Amino acid sequence: MLFCMKLWSSTPRLPFRHRYSTHQPPVRTMPQHKSAKKRMRQNEKRHKRNKSQKSRVRTKIKELRSLDDKEEAQDLLNDVKGDLDRLAAKGVIHKNKAANRKSKLEKYVDELE
Repeated sequence: MLFCMKLWSSTPRLPFRHRYSTHQPPVRTMPQHKSAKKRMRQNEKRHKRNKSQKSRVRTKIKELRSLDDKEEAQDLLNDVKGDLDRLAAKGVIHKNKAANRKSKLEKYVDELE
């Protein structure tokens, strides 16, 4: 008995985790109340601020990893650690994530000559 399969399909096949998913993306409706409108404005403003702060710290981390001089790296490390602590204190990133990043960066700087 021959088993015949269709080799191509007109619709793309979804990944397994999406095939049987009951989760639907949230429907974004415009806020009806004045306080909800204000909340949306605040959230957007905070999102932009958080995003730029995280981006700035990521850039500093990349600069730190590109350095070869231990003294320069140590100075930049202190700056990055302060920024990570500040982000964790404000809730932009989780405190454990900040601690893990600081630990890995300290190890990197210690290994420099």
